[in-house]
Amino acid sequence: YNPLFDGFKIPVDRIDPDLLQQLKESFVMSSGARKFMMSYLMSQNSRHYGQHVLIALPGIMLILHYIFGLLMNSKQGLMEQKRFYRLGLQSLLLVICVGMALYSYNDIRSILNSNAMERVIRTPEQADDAIEFFEKCLERNRLLRKVIGKEAEYYIEEDGNIVPTFYEIPKAVNYSAQLEIVKGIKDRLEAYEKAKAKVQAEVEKGEFS
Repeated sequence: YNPLFDGFKIPVDRIDPDLLQQLKESFVMSSGARKFMMSYLMSQNSRHYGQHVLIALPGIMLILHYIFGLLMNSKQGLMEQKRFYRLGLQSLLLVICVGMALYSYNDIRSILNSNAMERVIRTPEQADDAIEFFEKCLERNRLLRKVIGKEAEYYIEEDGNIVPTFYEIPKAVNYSAQLEIVKGIKDRLEAYEKAKAKVQAEVEKGEFS
C-alpha cells in the first residue's frame, strides 16, 4: 500500500476488446489457486517471529553500528586522528551495516516465503495450484502494462514482476522467485511420490527387504 499513489484507471473504452478479454480472464483462477492464495497469505502471517525480526532489523543494525563504532574508536584511537579520517572510517562502517541490513531483510523475506509455501503445499496437485496463481499474477501484470501504457512501466516490469523498491533484491522477493520456489517444491514432492510408489510396488512383489 502506497498512500502517495492512487493507482491506475483502466481505460476500458479505449483498449482493444481482445486485450480487455485477456485481462478479465487473467483475474479468473481455479478454486485450488484461490485456496492456495488464502492459505499462503495466512501462513505468512501465522508465524509472527519472522515479521518481528524484520521490524526490529533496522534498530538491531543501528545498535551494532554504534557498538562497532565505539570499538573502532577505542582500538584505533580515532579521536586523536583527523576528522575526515574518522568520518571516512565511520561512513565505511555505516555502509557495511546498511548493506548487511538490506541483505538480511531480503534473505529473511525469502525464507519466510519459502517456509510458508512448504507449510501449505503438501502434494504435487497443490503445487500446480500455486504455479497457476503466480503465473496468473505475472500474466495479469504483463497485460496491465500493455493496457495502461508508459505510466505502468515505472511500476511493472516487462516480465510481469513488480518493480522492486530500492531496498529489495528482485530475485528474493518477486513473483518469479516465488514461482521458482514452488517448482522446486513440486520437483521434490514428485520425486517423493515416485520413490514411495516404487517401494510399495517392491513390497507388494515381495522384493523389498
